[in-house]
Amino acid sequence: MSARDRYGWDIDPADAKGVVRGRTKLGQLVVWLIPAEPLKSVVEEELGKGLAHPGLYVLLDDETDRAYVGESSNLRARLGQHLDHAPKELGRFDQALIINDGRAAVHSRFNDSTLREALEQATIKLFIDGGSHSVTNQQQRMPDLSVTQQTLFESLKGELGHVLYELELITSRPKPVTDSAIVRPQDVTSKFPGRAITSIREYEGVLDGTPVFFRKGVRKPKDSKSPSALGNHLARLW
Repeated sequence: MSARDRYGWDIDPADAKGVVRGRTKLGQLVVWLIPAEPLKSVVEEELGKGLAHPGLYVLLDDETDRAYVGESSNLRARLGQHLDHAPKELGRFDQALIINDGRAAVHSRFNDSTLREALEQATIKLFIDGGSHSVTNQQQRMPDLSVTQQTLFESLKGELGHVLYELELITSRPKPVTDSAIVRPQDVTSKFPGRAITSIREYEGVLDGTPVFFRKGVRKPKDSKSPSALGNHLARLW
């Protein structure tokens, strides 16, 4: 199934202020591409003044084809700060891309700061690998994620790549993880003798009581005696 079939895509023509709104029909993400001049008023209108909306943002300088990627628990407040003081890595910007699930913090999946940080790093990597703008951020270490966070991260990362491609901000659509990139628990057992690995479903299992996903390319961590260390290692899908 193609990413377009999996997520769907709908985008509105730019309005009188130059604001472009888009959304994945079958996914979770909504986006706004807003010129810098009306950014403050548009964000207040769209997100409201009273509630915090978490998510990702990308500041774009179209004159130099540079971009700055960020995340925030309160997009309205953070973007207001950038209007007053643009990131030193970027300087100026012409427009801002806002990405979230359209929900206020209490109901939003982006309310998890660790998940936002992981998606921020994934976005930076997408721009580094083939963005329309050169990213000014330095890529940081990917944060450690729980199995639950990792599952949601993989889902949102694929959808995020789809959105950026549809907006022509990256030059190629990221390839989804397929079954060919996955290995069954019984194929992992031989690499970790003496560990209790049982199968729940074909590509999922329980390692010493901890739910994990099994993927090709798994390497035994240095702390192989630690169930949690090994479980977290096996669960990493990126």
